[in-house]
Amino acid sequence: MNMPIDIYNLICEFLDIYTLSKLPYLIHKFRIKVLEKRNYVIDNFPEEIISMFSFEKMINFPILKFQDRFIGFTDYIDRIKAEDLSEPIMIGIDCYKRAFICIRTMKLKKNNNITVDTIFQRYTNDKSYWTHGGYGFIKNSSIDSITKNNIKNLLNNNKNLIYPSFTYEDEDSKFYIQETILV
Repeated sequence: MNMPIDIYNLICEFLDIYTLSKLPYLIHKFRIKVLEKRNYVIDNFPEEIISMFSFEKMINFPILKFQDRFIGFTDYIDRIKAEDLSEPIMIGIDCYKRAFICIRTMKLKKNNNITVDTIFQRYTNDKSYWTHGGYGFIKNSSIDSITKNNIKNLLNNNKNLIYPSFTYEDEDSKFYIQETILV
């Protein structure tokens, strides 16, 4: 009998039993975290916003801890920087209890510029009115059909986003397509 190998095997066997004994606790802890995130999304985001991103994806977006410097002088959440985000899409609540979603993107073939757009609840007591802050792919003050389509494209890894052209001469040149990705 080789004593050190037997002791090693006993220790490994014990650790496997110990790990298995902790499994129900870990599953319970995970379930609680998922329920907390589910409630966070349902309590703070209106159905229209949830359906735009999909509930399944929203409960997996990490939460960005709010900092006062995220708000500009107009009370818009328009000062979140790319380096503030640990993931391409994050959600949060500001100091006024307004929900927000940050989206970090990069325009390909255009200096590979990384930008952050923040979609947020404009007024504390009105969950139905949302606007945006930032200088990325969202160009209108409200969340219009083009913005919704662009978000859908980003979530589905479709790089072709529609941008309004500010120098158009006719209806056909009102918009242009720019390759953009989540980063």
